Amino acid sequence: MLLDFDADVVGITSQPFWLSFTTPAGKRRSHAPDYFARLAVGSALVLDSRLVDQIKPKDQVAFDATREACALLGWRYEIVDAPTLLANAR
Repeated sequence: MLLDFDADVVGITSQPFWLSFTTPAGKRRSHAPDYFARLAVGSALVLDSRLVDQIKPKDQVAFDATREACALLGWRYEIVDAPTLLANAR
C-alpha cells in the first residue's frame, strides 16, 4: 500500500516470479517473493512481507537465496514487517 504513494516507484506486481535454488543442505526449493517494484531509476525492489520475529529457519533460507539473487541483478531486497509498518503508517 505504501509503494502506491512512493514517487520513486513506477510499477508494482505481486508474486512476480518463482526463484528456484538449492539449499546449503543440497535440497531443491523455490520461493515466490511477495512484491516487485520497478523504480524510476530503472532498478528494482523485491519485497517479502513477514512478521520478522516469526521467520522460520526454512523461510530464512529462502529469503537469503532471494537476497543473493537480487544482489546479482543489482536489485534491492527487503523483508518488511508489514502489519507493524502499516499500523505505524495509519
